[in-house]
Amino acid sequence: MNIQLHKNARTPPAIRLELQSQPESVSDQELAEAYHLNRHTVAKWRQREGVEDASHRPQRLHATLSAAHRSGGGSVA
Repeated sequence: MNIQLHKNARTPPAIRLELQSQPESVSDQELAEAYHLNRHTVAKWRQREGVEDASHRPQRLHATLSAAHRSGGGSVA
């Protein structure tokens, strides 16, 4: 399995999988203390489907394209 981690990732995939496999009866706070993680980090990984990092790219383009660029006729400078 080839997983690319974000360069600042501090939680390895093995720990992420362990967090996800814990029963719901174990609280996020208990897991955070056991793994020396922030409670929000534990909650995030327990809610996710996989152990891969989410995209850090913008989901929306916050720019307005000119009419020439929208039609495909504009050049990129």
